[in-house]
Amino acid sequence: MKTEWPHASAINGIYPEDVADLPTIETAIPRLREIFAGADEVIGYNVGFDLGFLSAVGVRPREDARITDTMNLFTWFMGRRYKLVDAADHIGYEWTGRAHGSLADALATLAVQRWLEQWLVAE
Repeated sequence: MKTEWPHASAINGIYPEDVADLPTIETAIPRLREIFAGADEVIGYNVGFDLGFLSAVGVRPREDARITDTMNLFTWFMGRRYKLVDAADHIGYEWTGRAHGSLADALATLAVQRWLEQWLVAE
């Protein structure tokens, strides 16, 4: 198990002391499998990156689940790639929590996805 990750910490601002008292991914695996078993669609920002980590611990979406990558859609719509924090800022999203936290990023991704869907339906 890694005890430090300086490159990632420089990007996401999350350091070992920030997560020292948190449960490990292994404690969440049963609940994650349950969630994925019931999901018709999995939406994420650069979702393949996250699914790679989850797959490494045995958590995968159903074979018939639709995988929606909000980053790819936003890139297509805007004509260039944006980091999640920049995409969220672009649409005027006000962060709930700190960027790069799992819940904060999930809520920002949802906001960007909904923004895209509004524009795509209007087109």
